[in-house]
Parts: sequence; structure tokens; C-alpha cells
Amino acid sequence: MPKQQYFRSGRHLAAARTFAGLKQIELAHLARLHVNSLKRLEAMRGIAGSEHACTQLGKALEACGILSKALPIASLEVAPLEGENTFNS
Repeated sequence: MPKQQYFRSGRHLAAARTFAGLKQIELAHLARLHVNSLKRLEAMRGIAGSEHACTQLGKALEACGILSKALPIASLEVAPLEGENTFNS
């Protein structure tokens, strides 16, 4: 099974961070990365950073309730809280 690709571009990563309400320094700390690594990734047109950094960032955002997927199209969604009802319309 291929590894999950969390982000399609630097803008996708920045949107996920903003959606979580985090500053760059806060997300970098949660992901155990240097803030300059996050800044470099967010400035990229595509994501060409290390797989480790992207995985750490994706997991940190998931811990904040933000689910990010790059494929088949870039998407962000908020994870439902435990016990929260979900409605289909």
C-alpha cells in the first residue's frame, strides 16, 4: 500500500495550517520540525520536500482535527468529534 500523500502544494499546506488556526511556529513545533522547513515547504509550487517532513506535518494537523489529502484532488476537512452526529443531505 502506498504511503498517504498529505499535500499537493505549498498553498495546500498553508491552507491546512490556517484552517487549523495555527501559526507557522506552532505547527512546526507540533510536527517537531524547524520553522524554516515549514516556511520552505509552504513557499513551494509543488511539494518536493522530504517525505518525513510532510508526514510529520500531516500527522500534526490530523491531531488538530484537520484531515488533508492530496490525491485524487487536494482537499481539507474537519474530523468529526467523538460522538458527534454526521448528517447526509
